[in-house]
Amino acid sequence: MKCDDIYKTIILILKNRFHFQDELFEGDVLNLPLCGIHFQMNTTEMVYLFFEVERTFQIHITDRILQEYGFHSIREIGDCVLCASKALV
Repeated sequence: MKCDDIYKTIILILKNRFHFQDELFEGDVLNLPLCGIHFQMNTTEMVYLFFEVERTFQIHITDRILQEYGFHSIREIGDCVLCASKALV
């Protein structure tokens, strides 16, 4: 799976599960922290997002992957997905 496809899927999760409006994703938002002022997600929502990402992509994100890539932005989550997907192959 290509990075752009992963990012698009993560954005769909955010829109569908957390009811974010399309306007939030205009411009370069891939590096913005999801818990920051732009998205304002709380820690509980981040946990739900973590499990939703694992379920959607059918992957397991290990502690090592989280430590290496982080889980704060769409880009970091995409990197986690890519790494975890490679581990399945």
